Amino acid sequence: MRAITTIKLQKSTKSELNHLKLKSESYNAAIKRLISAYNFAIFDALNHLKKKKKIKEIPAVPNKRAEVLQKVMPAFKNDIKFYFLLKTIDKSEYSKKEEYRKNVALLSHIGHGEVLEVNTTVLKEYYERTVGFIETIETMINK
Repeated sequence: MRAITTIKLQKSTKSELNHLKLKSESYNAAIKRLISAYNFAIFDALNHLKKKKKIKEIPAVPNKRAEVLQKVMPAFKNDIKFYFLLKTIDKSEYSKKEEYRKNVALLSHIGHGEVLEVNTTVLKEYYERTVGFIETIETMINK
């Protein structure tokens, strides 16, 4: 099952987070891994829903998949909003704060002059939230 593979991916991301004397580029790589984990979990959830005949087909585009999951299962609304936030952070331009120091952070310029600071604490929260989503999907699939 792909969701189990996703958990393994998440465990390797957690080990990266435990050694966070990283550069801001590593933060960006961690965000990409979280997005990838979400993509796998969303696909697995939709595949499960298709087998249960709650949807007819699974869209090819990841954004559409997320929208379909949100439409069919409104309980995942906050998780899907978070997924889109991760994608926004990933696609936006970024700058660095205190590179090679204790308080290193990625400053994501997400538009309209808004800057989102992703530091070690925020990245760990993102990780925990992603793991929670994956575990919820696995529970749903295994029922």
